[in-house]
Amino acid sequence: MRSHTFAAFALTVLVVAPGCRTASPPIAQGMAYYEKGAWGAAITAFDEAIRLDPRSERAYTNRGAARLHLGDAQGAVEDFTQALELNPSQPDVLFFNRGNAHALAGNTVGAISDFTRAIEIRPDFARAFFKELRWWPKRAGSRRFL
Repeated sequence: MRSHTFAAFALTVLVVAPGCRTASPPIAQGMAYYEKGAWGAAITAFDEAIRLDPRSERAYTNRGAARLHLGDAQGAVEDFTQALELNPSQPDVLFFNRGNAHALAGNTVGAISDFTRAIEIRPDFARAFFKELRWWPKRAGSRRFL
C-alpha cells in the first residue's frame, strides 16, 4: 500500500508542471481541480480538452495522473501511452509516470521497462528518483519505506 502511495506522490510532482502557463481553458480548469485533489472533476475537464484537441499531449498526461490518483491504473496506462504516441516534449516523465501506473496495476515487468526507458532518455533522472525515495519516508512519518 505504501509503495502505491509513493507512486502517486512521485507522479504528482512530475506531471503537474508541464505547460501549465500556456494551457487551454479546459486544461487550466482541469489543473485547478487536480491541485485541489478533485480528481473526478479534473478528469471531466481533461476529457473536454481531449474532445476539443484529440492531439493534446498535456490533456492525456494530466488525465492519466488524475486517473492514477483514483486507482484507475489501466486508464492511466492508456492515457500515458496515448501521450507517448503524440511525440511528447518530456518522454522521460511519461515513461516514469506510466511505470508508476504499471506498478500500481501489479505489472512489475511493465514498470521496470518504463522506468528503464525514462533513465535511458535522461540518465540524471535516476538520481532524482533515488533522492526522492530516500526522503519520502521521513515526510510520511515512517521509519520504513516498504
